[in-house]
Amino acid sequence: MQKIFRKGKSLWFIILTVLVSGLFGSNAIGSDTIRLGIVYSLSGTGAAMGEQQLEGAKMAINDINDAGGVTIDGKQIRIDPLYRDDASQSETALKRLDELVNSRKVTAIVGGTLAEVSMALNDASKQTPVFFMATNLVPERFYTRSAKSPTALGIMGAEEWLGRGAAAYIADKMKAKKITNFLPDNADGKSVLNGFEAVIKTKEKVKYTTIWQPAPGMDLTSYFEKVRKSKPKVLFVSNQGSGAADVLKQGHEKKITKKMKVYHGFMSNSLATAVPADVLRYITGQTFWYHDLSEFEDDEELVKAVDAFVEKYMGMHDSPPGAYTVMAYYGVKETVRAMQLANSTEPEKLVAALMGSPKWSGAKGPAQWRKDGSCLYQYGQWVIQGKPEKKRKSERFTPQYDYAKIIDFYGADVYAPPLNALGY
Repeated sequence: MQKIFRKGKSLWFIILTVLVSGLFGSNAIGSDTIRLGIVYSLSGTGAAMGEQQLEGAKMAINDINDAGGVTIDGKQIRIDPLYRDDASQSETALKRLDELVNSRKVTAIVGGTLAEVSMALNDASKQTPVFFMATNLVPERFYTRSAKSPTALGIMGAEEWLGRGAAAYIADKMKAKKITNFLPDNADGKSVLNGFEAVIKTKEKVKYTTIWQPAPGMDLTSYFEKVRKSKPKVLFVSNQGSGAADVLKQGHEKKITKKMKVYHGFMSNSLATAVPADVLRYITGQTFWYHDLSEFEDDEELVKAVDAFVEKYMGMHDSPPGAYTVMAYYGVKETVRAMQLANSTEPEKLVAALMGSPKWSGAKGPAQWRKDGSCLYQYGQWVIQGKPEKKRKSERFTPQYDYAKIIDFYGADVYAPPLNALGY
């Protein structure tokens, strides 16, 4: 009898040990920290953007922990970040997700540098219990009812939305009746064109043609000759990465910038600083975020928020942050806000919490989550005009970063498709 009691006592001890180990070895409430997976492309083709995103995520986590962490059940819990490199490959990203969820017991991942990688993580989160916050431009199908994971959100929007916004702005504000698209012959270019066509076909008497560019680095003389012959009022260019600067510089050499207006679909710090001032001065473009709102007088609170963000970031870096850095920062902040609102780290509850309290604001201005998992902004895209060298006089930034003046902006009513178009 005594042996049986001892065996029973041992059994209960083992069970209790397993339960306690599971509780404190996981992300469960009651542990000293909450583990948060951070997955970006820190090597491979997306490394330049991934490194920028990593800096934004680190800044957010430091701010959260310096403020005491996240409060759940009345207890302040620090965030323990687990940083991973997806090597710019979907297969590697899926391995990182598996390791983080099943071995390290995270219930939330912030990440995504390349569109196809974020799409793969979205698909995986349908089967694996994890909250996924994409902080990059994703394919529009990410947000469709048939494709989106119930526990995935995207804070930056879709590639197609660059084309939607550009089409509306060029037709409505620049009053162009004839447009030529000069797009890269790849998945990104085709996504932008899909968005462009969805809007431009609703504009009466606006004609457009599309010329597909070859791989980056090639001589574009014959392609720019096609552009010249098409005689548009506006040339819409939407390259990203290293190919973008080459396209703008070659176009200027072929005197395209003096024959027609050039509108760029996604201006960034890395692109603008790679283009000479005497070229950029002829470029009008849209940018998701710009670090200098000193000449914007319509929203004092936003100007203060941008200045504060930039000042804090430049206290640690030599250059101002870009859009991908800012979105990584707020991707982390919104994920942690969801935990606090939900009083939980369970993926479904995090999504429900943000849907129940969708409005927030920061250095991107007023924003609101939508039921398709996207986030819509009052200042969706800034429209900027490149500055010539003699007008780059900022005291805050070196001349290469004082590269543009904000001339306009547009919001979600221009770039985001209606919910019914996404199946809702």
